[in-house]
Amino acid sequence: VGGLERGVIEVTEDEGKLRWSDPQEGDDLLLDFEVLGQVIEVYFDGLVILETLFPDA
Repeated sequence: VGGLERGVIEVTEDEGKLRWSDPQEGDDLLLDFEVLGQVIEVYFDGLVILETLFPDA
């Protein structure tokens, strides 16, 4: 998110996910960074496999 690593997706079989929340709930990671207007990238073996711009509104 915005050029910084914010989590690691652990894939089991063919499924994986990450969740953030503020306030933090259960196993969710703490959402303590801005996502609006940020570029979101997902990497696999050092290569970008997904890139999107999170809407700013």
